Amino acid sequence: MLRNYLTVAYRNLVRYKVYSAINITGLAIGIAFCILTFLYIRHEWSFDAFHEKADRIYRIYNKGEIGEGSDASAYMPGPLAPALAESFSTQMQHVVRIFNTSRTFQYGDHSFQERVIYVDPGFWDVFSFPLIKGDPATALNRKDTII
Repeated sequence: MLRNYLTVAYRNLVRYKVYSAINITGLAIGIAFCILTFLYIRHEWSFDAFHEKADRIYRIYNKGEIGEGSDASAYMPGPLAPALAESFSTQMQHVVRIFNTSRTFQYGDHSFQERVIYVDPGFWDVFSFPLIKGDPATALNRKDTII
């Protein structure tokens, strides 16, 4: 029975070449679109899923109009985090500022550039990154702490 179906399908492919090419191309584009959509969604859902409180972590971003275009960014003014923590104290348990940049360090006559992330002391209350050494409860108590 299957052989009969394949024979009929082959004959129709050979007989109606343009129609078959359009159908196969449309099917291939549809399958490719579904696979790409699935991969994109899986990639987006994979971020920070290892954190203990991953379902309660949110990121604020700013979208604004610049000239004729628009721009979206996660950069916020520094005082916004304390203002949010005060205004929404019943809805938010912790508010953390994170600033990612690079800095040049110098030790003696040797200098090197390193990626640096500035965070608030409440960082360890929100995120569960493992520490190689030290206590997360006291790691960021002082302002001049480097981890």
